[in-house]
Amino acid sequence: MARKKPHWLNKHIELIPWIIAGILITTAAHGIIYWLYNTGETHIFLHIPKTGGTAVNQWVDQQHQYHQCQSIRTAHTHYLDAENAIQLGYKPFTIIRHPTDRFISSFYYWKHGSKDITAWRRADHWRKAEGIETPNELIDILKNPNHPRHKKTIDALFNRNQYTHRHHFLPQSKWLKTYKDQTIIICYHAQNLNKNLQEAFIKHDIQCPIENLPIINQSITPLRQRKNHLSLENMQWLKATYDDDFKLWQQYCGD
Repeated sequence: MARKKPHWLNKHIELIPWIIAGILITTAAHGIIYWLYNTGETHIFLHIPKTGGTAVNQWVDQQHQYHQCQSIRTAHTHYLDAENAIQLGYKPFTIIRHPTDRFISSFYYWKHGSKDITAWRRADHWRKAEGIETPNELIDILKNPNHPRHKKTIDALFNRNQYTHRHHFLPQSKWLKTYKDQTIIICYHAQNLNKNLQEAFIKHDIQCPIENLPIINQSITPLRQRKNHLSLENMQWLKATYDDDFKLWQQYCGD
């Protein structure tokens, strides 16, 4: 029997206003741009947090200045999903990341912030993650509804706090839903992202050279914690909670 997803994640997944409000805004903005100022852009990038998307957006924006990557529109929002992109007349493409790696990266980003973007770092007075030092400790709280910090921690994860918000912990599959086959899906790999992007662009006849993609907005991960692996029990919790993401990764990336 399949395990049910934890109530805390279901609660926030079901808060479809996060999609509705953002999509209404995004649809209006991109709809006007597309219908009134369409310049041959046929593809649009769906930015799932903590998958290398900030680097892709910046690279494509820079290439536009040199009349490269003209068929790609960047969307500097996490609200745009595949369904909305298709309704706007675009072919969406996105990057997905192994669910374990993404969760760990999202945790450290939530706790500490960005290595290279100082505006996206936690202020010294921010205390909502105090005492939660590792992804294991976070999962210990999330999986136990009776933990004294359970509710406050969920609120801290899913409500906007400076630069973080629920998108960082929502399943990647929520951006794709039933539109996987209509979306170009690229696998994140820290050393091979350039190669994976370029191969996908060549395959789909997208004229956009990917040479030296910048490394932008990496999560601050303390050196002593970089080899901190999830416990077997917490790994099982993660697989149950992000079941659709693990299936998505297996289907498109295979390891």
